[in-house]
Amino acid sequence: MSVVVPAYNEESRIKTMLAEAVHYLDKTYFGTREWEILIVDDGSSDETSKVALDWAAELQDAGAFDDGQVRVCRLEKNRGKGGAVSHVPCHVFLKLMVGNAACSWGVCHFCRCGWSQ
Repeated sequence: MSVVVPAYNEESRIKTMLAEAVHYLDKTYFGTREWEILIVDDGSSDETSKVALDWAAELQDAGAFDDGQVRVCRLEKNRGKGGAVSHVPCHVFLKLMVGNAACSWGVCHFCRCGWSQ
């Protein structure tokens, strides 16, 4: 299960939301760790990315989840929720889409981030 969290200036709320999400995912997937959370920081002017990364590092060190299960992608410029979400296939589904040859024009048709086959 991949959970995408578009975030813009959420430094005061992101830790609470992530804690609730991790609790729910662990409970729902019975500790199998077959889930990931990708926070897409949509060009925040606050410390959203830093707060999320620090929180994830602290809990990962404590063994709450594996390396890479909670990740942050920071966009330089605010693109809006739709722009942030359209960037996701490059980071969440890349292996699956490329491995399954899901499309002939390449994954980054979705986000135009510069990746090529």
